[in-house]
Amino acid sequence: MIPDSPVSPQLDPAALLDGLPDPFFAVDGGWRFTLVNRRAAALLGVTPADLLGRVLWDCFSGAPETEYRRVMQTRQGCQFDLHDPALGLWLEVRAFPHADGIAVHFRDVTDRRLLDERREALLLATQALAGAGSVAEAAGVVFGTAGRVLGASGGTLWQLNGERLEPWEGEEAPLPVGAASPVARALHEPEGVFLRERDLLDAWPAGPDLPRAFAALPLGTGGETIGVLALRFGTDRVLGEWERDFLRSLAAGLAHALGRTRMAAANARALAALDRERARLHAILDQMPAAIWIAEVPGGRIVAGNRAVEGVLRIPYRPSRNVEEYAEYVGFHPDGRRYEGHEWPLARTVLTGERVGGEEIEMERGDGTRGFVRYASALIEDGGDGGPALAVVTGVDVTELRELSARLEERVEARTRELRARMGELAAETAALQAFASFTELAGHETDPAVLTQAAAGVLHRALGEGSTGYYERGGELWRQTAWDGDMEEGTLLAAQAGFPADMPLLAGPAASRGPLFVEDWRASDHVLAPLAPEYGAVAIYPVTVQGETVGLLAAGLREKTRWGERDRAVFRAVGRALSLAAERAHLTRVLHLQKEALEARGSVLEAFAELGRDLSLHRDPLDLVRRAQEILRGILPEGYLVYAEPEGDRWRFRVQVGDLGSPALRAAVEAGLPFEETRNLSTPWHTRQPLYQDRYDVNTDGLEDLTTHVTTTASLPVLVNGEPRGVLAVALFESRPWQDTDRMILETVVRSLGLALERAEAARALAGKQAQLEAANRDLEAFASSASHDLRAPVRHIASFAGLLRRAVAGDPRAARYAQIIEESARRMAALIDSLLAFARLGSAELHKSEVALAEVVEAVRQELFPELSGRRVEWRVGELPVVRGDPTLLRQVLQNLLGNAVKYSRTREVAVVEVWAERAGAEHVLHVRDNGVGFDPGHAGQVFEVFRRLHSPQEFEGDGVGLASVQRIVTRHGGRVWAEGEPGRGATFSFSLPAEP
Repeated sequence: MIPDSPVSPQLDPAALLDGLPDPFFAVDGGWRFTLVNRRAAALLGVTPADLLGRVLWDCFSGAPETEYRRVMQTRQGCQFDLHDPALGLWLEVRAFPHADGIAVHFRDVTDRRLLDERREALLLATQALAGAGSVAEAAGVVFGTAGRVLGASGGTLWQLNGERLEPWEGEEAPLPVGAASPVARALHEPEGVFLRERDLLDAWPAGPDLPRAFAALPLGTGGETIGVLALRFGTDRVLGEWERDFLRSLAAGLAHALGRTRMAAANARALAALDRERARLHAILDQMPAAIWIAEVPGGRIVAGNRAVEGVLRIPYRPSRNVEEYAEYVGFHPDGRRYEGHEWPLARTVLTGERVGGEEIEMERGDGTRGFVRYASALIEDGGDGGPALAVVTGVDVTELRELSARLEERVEARTRELRARMGELAAETAALQAFASFTELAGHETDPAVLTQAAAGVLHRALGEGSTGYYERGGELWRQTAWDGDMEEGTLLAAQAGFPADMPLLAGPAASRGPLFVEDWRASDHVLAPLAPEYGAVAIYPVTVQGETVGLLAAGLREKTRWGERDRAVFRAVGRALSLAAERAHLTRVLHLQKEALEARGSVLEAFAELGRDLSLHRDPLDLVRRAQEILRGILPEGYLVYAEPEGDRWRFRVQVGDLGSPALRAAVEAGLPFEETRNLSTPWHTRQPLYQDRYDVNTDGLEDLTTHVTTTASLPVLVNGEPRGVLAVALFESRPWQDTDRMILETVVRSLGLALERAEAARALAGKQAQLEAANRDLEAFASSASHDLRAPVRHIASFAGLLRRAVAGDPRAARYAQIIEESARRMAALIDSLLAFARLGSAELHKSEVALAEVVEAVRQELFPELSGRRVEWRVGELPVVRGDPTLLRQVLQNLLGNAVKYSRTREVAVVEVWAERAGAEHVLHVRDNGVGFDPGHAGQVFEVFRRLHSPQEFEGDGVGLASVQRIVTRHGGRVWAEGEPGRGATFSFSLPAEP
């Protein structure tokens, strides 16, 4: 502020100067000190008395001599900033004439200069961020600015991606948003996170990368947090409030830049241009210094003003004693009148208390130029009695802003004119689009080619706006016009309808390349048709394709234009593509209709197959099956007859006939049989094993010219059984009819099914024969079992009984007693063997009584039965979880008795016998395993262990009759399962069997 002058006479000048917080001195015309306050003397480390009378240049060697001498010579004040390296300070120096010398006032503006530098750095960073085109560029600006201004040693830019923070660049590991990290914390602290070294020890892993200080600030744009700016510092420090505000502003600018880079390219360019205009306008407004005047209330005496007054009005600040002196400033009303003193905003505020805001006044500045200044004034309340003591007014030069606004208005007006012109063009385009939309709607449901092509010609003519259009279809070697629209000369129309040669380059080229052809300057071209149709200036041909083949040509001729513009080319291509799509759709519709018919026919065939399949169980006679197949076909085909013939010697014998042959003479010939080779309608498919179709029956085919004149269409198909021809099924129709693909499919499928049915009938007969043989064998086996039961048991009992008597009778002769004992034991073994054999035989015929069987309970019961045989032995049982199966409980118990008994028997040579039982699910089966650590067996004999009487060990080693495992196999097989064994000599054996699992 500039103090009011002159100074009040009641104050002591020396005391006033010493009371100033800023250095001040005065020199006379000889540059000798006449006034020095304590602050000025302190700069040199002396007292004011030490300087009075001395020459300035002797004391201040670094004084700005040039500026001081200019003030002394010109007697005009000046103001400038001075940097003192020794003190590390920036000083604002104000020198002005005083008496015959000058006076100098210093003010420490170091903080202001630093603040200006920081603002300048922030402004430069903001401008750089506004122009940054990538994340890397924006990050470089932020890290560079933070390093220069705050001494940051480095940093990381993190982006928020869902529930994780990931480095925008670099290889740092991602962080969960809920991690105990200062970076993640910054997401939830809008003001940022600022930590010293001691705070980081709890939040950062110790190591060489531990920073001495750390700052993390959230990056938000458009109400959305997009990431975090993290900065590291190499020194332990506490960031001051201005440094934190600086970083927040820097983070805000960075967030804005990052947000901008995420926008779409087209919007980004438009928004970037708008942002640059806005930034330029804001920069102009932000950097415009405001002039300030302060006046007393109520008198209006201006007591202070700032140096910006001269910058705004081009005249130095001058105090005014009252409101009337405000008239010294030259300002004009909108009607040209000059402002009176009491009309100025500051005067109105002083006199009436009015609060003025944004009043723009045209000013005549000190250099004679004019400009506009925006004034705002208000009262300043005194903190004492609450009444207003001062009034303040600010003035901002808005001349450039008004000029900028005028230019913007001009741009808006120019753009508005462009948009209006474009709207006219769009109106014309809209009409064309409406026509195209109508055609598109028509193409969505119309399948008639004539309707589609006429509509396409009409749409294209309306879209082009002049000339004529047409559609050509090929007929033989000519392209003929079938649809047209627009103005066509009569001769041109007649020639187009008559047709043009298909090899004409104008038409053959697009038809072959399947690409459009545009001919400009038609009249001057070398095309053959150019002289015949001189009314056109430009011509175009578009090939309409279906399934990759050209089916038509869309043509257009322009009368008023000689060249095809981009818009007309686009319209022509669009209509051509739409017509091609419509033609493709119409073709597909026809194909789908044919497929529907085929599907319906297949449905009939499937129903017939179902009937034929059912007939297999009802008709075992092959000829009954043939007749049923013929009846099925007769219900599908038109009027006629079907016959089935088989060769017998050198003639064809007709075994089955359905339908009237239509001629008694033909019937007589058929009943008598036809020659094998001469009847080619039968012999040809017999030899080739392929169907023979005649859309128009040749009466000479079978040598029956006079007997088959009423037959028009025939088909003959060989009936193959096990790959060999069994006979020929022939169809004869009385009406002319070509065989369609669907007809052929039906006939061949039915005949193929007939062959399979005949194969199955033969297999059924063979199976019935084998069944009868098996039943006879079972009866024989049962008879044998009964005979063995009665005829073998009695002699064996007699032998055993008499051997016992003999042994007791010769008790005195040891040798004879021993022989008798051997005979007795052999007889008992023979009786046991007969019992086992009888039991084994009955397993094949006994009825199964199935129920739910808990195998775990069966295993436990068998173990209990085996305990008496284990007296004195150590046996370790390892039984796993076993399933519940469906089977005959008695027979399954017998299976487990045999397997567990064998496991115990063949492991009795071990000190500790181990028997394992477990089960597993394998698809639709339960598989049960029984393993022991006994003597085992040769793996090469694994397939023999289940044979009757097959023993792998001698009776002296292990007792047994060789029937147990054979019984296991028969029982499991009857339950629908299978058995197998694995073993190694000396390492035990594993026996496994499977049973069906309940679904």
